[in-house]
Amino acid sequence: MFARGVIVLLCVLVISSCHIMIHFNPCFSFLTQTVAVSDAARKPNCKRYPSDACTKIYKPKCGSDGKTYSNECELCVAIRKTGTEILIVKESRCDDDRQPYCEPNPLGACPRIYRPVCGSNGKTYDNDCLLCFAIEKSGTEIFKVKKGKCD
Repeated sequence: MFARGVIVLLCVLVISSCHIMIHFNPCFSFLTQTVAVSDAARKPNCKRYPSDACTKIYKPKCGSDGKTYSNECELCVAIRKTGTEILIVKESRCDDDRQPYCEPNPLGACPRIYRPVCGSNGKTYDNDCLLCFAIEKSGTEIFKVKKGKCD
């Protein structure tokens, strides 16, 4: 049905979509060359963190309560202690608007959502994901200067 190279490419796309936490439907997305993005806010996976002993690895998460948690485990601890539902609304600090949260994305699998951002290199990117891909591809520090097109 598929040539060997196509099957390998599909596998790489599926694995990549898991790493960057996007939905990938191999039938629809592959044919249209798009990927769908999950809802902006997501529930943390607290099953991964059954105890209150969290690592000190800093991967900040912005909670729906407006607080920045040092990682997903710390957010889960807060949920258990307060008994309230806290969603992850941003994969970075709540007050950090200059740098998008970037996951490894070697294939540049980004959604076709137009939310332009201006990079510190003077280029306009269609969305944060494409800015992240440019950072990864170039190996240089490019920051988000502002939301919207560059002047």
